[in-house]
Amino acid sequence: DRFNLVANNVCQRNGLWGIRAMSGQDNVIIGNTCVDNSQQRPGQLAGILVADSTRTLVNGNHCGSLADKPTQKLGIEEQGKSDANIFVGNLCEGNLHEGIVTGLPDHSGHDIRRENAAISDRSRSTPTPSALIAPPTEPWAA
Repeated sequence: DRFNLVANNVCQRNGLWGIRAMSGQDNVIIGNTCVDNSQQRPGQLAGILVADSTRTLVNGNHCGSLADKPTQKLGIEEQGKSDANIFVGNLCEGNLHEGIVTGLPDHSGHDIRRENAAISDRSRSTPTPSALIAPPTEPWAA
């Protein structure tokens, strides 16, 4: 698919991913909140997955956990033959592992990552409900 917009959704406690963008190009994922997903497969899936996609903008999303025991492996994950994607202005904290994983070995590595906040150590920063549930009022410009 091309030229899709996924904006300002709250994706909470889904069985698998909060948002899954696969085999597309020129798409936008902006201003979404993905918390406590991967309920069917705890610790295995991300809040947002971008797989086999090119030229996808992932901007101003909040991904994390409100639960005592987090279920999302990552906030945002890029997989497969993905390339030339832009990850900017995302907040990922309280997930089980890293906040954002991009640039896997099976693509040429033309992604752009900037101004993301990714905190994986829950002891340093526990997200508050207001920080994770409310979509941003103004998504950051790419």
